[in-house]
Amino acid sequence: MSDSELNSTLYIEQTKEWVNKLVIGLNFCPFAKREVQRNSIRYVPCPQKKQKDGVKFITG
Repeated sequence: MSDSELNSTLYIEQTKEWVNKLVIGLNFCPFAKREVQRNSIRYVPCPQKKQKDGVKFITG
């Protein structure tokens, strides 16, 4: 596994932890827990470094 793939895996795991602790743990979104349990959330690392490029990546 390349360094880039390892970093992507780490970022995804950290994001999942954040969703569980903050979004679900503090009940910011009452629908989030169900979707996490269903495993229906798709996590994709964004390769862009600049915010404006990241927005373009997300919005297509």
